[in-house]
Amino acid sequence: VRLLASTSPKPRLCIAMLVRGAPAPTLESFCRYHFGVGFRAIHFFFDAPADPKEAAALRACERWSKAGAVVHRCDAAWWARERRSGNRLFKAAERDDASDPLVEAAKDAVRWHDEVRDVQARQQLVVERACRLAESAGFDWILHVDADELLYFPDAACRNDAPAWFAAVPDGVEQV
Repeated sequence: VRLLASTSPKPRLCIAMLVRGAPAPTLESFCRYHFGVGFRAIHFFFDAPADPKEAAALRACERWSKAGAVVHRCDAAWWARERRSGNRLFKAAERDDASDPLVEAAKDAVRWHDEVRDVQARQQLVVERACRLAESAGFDWILHVDADELLYFPDAACRNDAPAWFAAVPDGVEQV
């Protein structure tokens, strides 16, 4: 998603992901690749930060903090703060406006998060948080990429330079 109308020849790029059960070596590789091709921040939202099985993955991501990795521990206290913090989806879910499609989508996401801890609902909520963080930090683009995915550019000119690819996206294109 394009966050800002950039005038920079090299847009600033950010990634967000909800993490649960990803092996530490996978996350290390993810960081190595995406920071290597020009991403400046990766927000890791750990879905079960107290789970002892997540300890190695948390440490792996924290080792990349100087490169731009940010670890969010999404425990009950984090979710309570997020609900109060101005998250657009939590706020929209409180409104009673059936004519606004955001309100209905937000109500669904919050209900599915609250009632069944639905993965896609939690992804929507953490990506909304990541968008606010990235925009306030001056990032031009944010992508949601899971730990088992990567953004690959077939064009050799951009293969190792993701900002160059995003710089070529025409004005007015808000999502890729």
